[in-house]
Amino acid sequence: MDVSFSELNMEYFIAARDFAKKNINTASIMLGTSPELMQSIAILTPRQLANIALVDTPLIIPRNERTWWPRFIRALQDGNKTEMQTLAEQTSYYFSGV
Repeated sequence: MDVSFSELNMEYFIAARDFAKKNINTASIMLGTSPELMQSIAILTPRQLANIALVDTPLIIPRNERTWWPRFIRALQDGNKTEMQTLAEQTSYYFSGV
């Protein structure tokens, strides 16, 4: 494969681990996983996380949102920072009750 997702995978799992250490339930909801999976991620060691960099293929895929992603991509293409902020706020609002 000509494209490597290894660095992104590792950075994502480091952030997910740190998030899970703070609050397993919130992390599982926001990342779309089970609390059990987040518990497993929360206890990964630095050495184990470093091994994630060995995986070149993407380990994370965008959620299948029929309206959010097209709006976000369009805002990126148009450079519409107001729309991007609005979408970010909608996402934050959705998870604020967690």
